[in-house]
Amino acid sequence: MNAEKILVVEDDQTTAKIVQLQLLKLGYPGVSIAKSGTEAIAKAQSCSPDLMLMDIKLGKGMDGIEAAKLIMDEFRVPVVYLTAYSDKDLLTRAMETRPLGYVNKPLRETDLRTTIALALEQIKTLPSRQDDIYDNEPDNWKVTLNCDMEGNLVNIN
Repeated sequence: MNAEKILVVEDDQTTAKIVQLQLLKLGYPGVSIAKSGTEAIAKAQSCSPDLMLMDIKLGKGMDGIEAAKLIMDEFRVPVVYLTAYSDKDLLTRAMETRPLGYVNKPLRETDLRTTIALALEQIKTLPSRQDDIYDNEPDNWKVTLNCDMEGNLVNIN
């Protein structure tokens, strides 16, 4: 069982529940769900997640990239984006926030497992939340994972 708290930000209730069930199956019981950017900001403040899985398209209001930037700046919570969209402009905007991962929908459990493992390993190497982790050199964010064909971690460098 993993102790990390994960905030899932997804406006589609069915997708949010599927992600939550997949995370529970993968051993992450500390999962909170938010349906909008505004709700995500409130939950980030109240539950202090270690990682957020953020849908980029959140319907009305701010999109996931805007919400992620605000949460990362204010609460220092790293992000992995989950999206069905991957156009160049969207990807460029997302990359400017320096995410720890980017997973395309529909989500496969192996992709989710591998991406979360990579992100959580990167978080371990980052300074504490009290430090300004987003001002560090990009080289401090690199981790190499070797996976077998099923997506299981074989080696972490």
